[in-house]
Amino acid sequence: MGKRRTVTVSATGKGSAVPDQLTVSLGVQVRGATAREALSRTNEKAQAAIDAFIAGGVERRDVATANVTIWPEYGDDRRRVEGYQAQNTLTVRLRDVDAAGGLLDTVAGVVGDDIVINGLSFALSEPEPVVQAARWAAMAAARQKAEELAHAAGATVGQALTITEGGVGAPVLPKARMAMAADSMPIEAGEQELSVTVTVTYRLKS
Repeated sequence: MGKRRTVTVSATGKGSAVPDQLTVSLGVQVRGATAREALSRTNEKAQAAIDAFIAGGVERRDVATANVTIWPEYGDDRRRVEGYQAQNTLTVRLRDVDAAGGLLDTVAGVVGDDIVINGLSFALSEPEPVVQAARWAAMAAARQKAEELAHAAGATVGQALTITEGGVGAPVLPKARMAMAADSMPIEAGEQELSVTVTVTYRLKS
């Protein structure tokens, strides 16, 4: 018997949906004459921000302290300490994207000019349906590619012998720094795209 003829192809399929979750990284940064004063004032304002989020409907499990830092400020001679800066950074998951802008404005009003927003990231609470759509698209693309190659070789495509999924990918969304405006902060989720790559080996038929 002759050697079994096969063709191996890789293809990527994509699926998309509008994100329904928003994670915001924000901090409270305060200056004080002493390290204790800076840290105390920062903690007070961070707690005020947490309370505002909770009052706005955010669950406590969706609010986490990400980092607490404190550092000295030096004078022009770089030797004399003139004060201290402290920052308390929070990570907050907002499950109502439509209400996120108004809630962030409320928190900014509570914290005042000491608020620092580091960035936003969107996510899907249930990504599996999107991943499934991407898998179907990837397999269809793989089949089409295999059929094109087989046709060029004077053969036809048979059954799939092996299928390997290379993993699920999502675009990395850049962090954005935003300034607070007098009006409610506009936030657009857009669409989030997930991709799946598959490698498939098909039997070739003469």
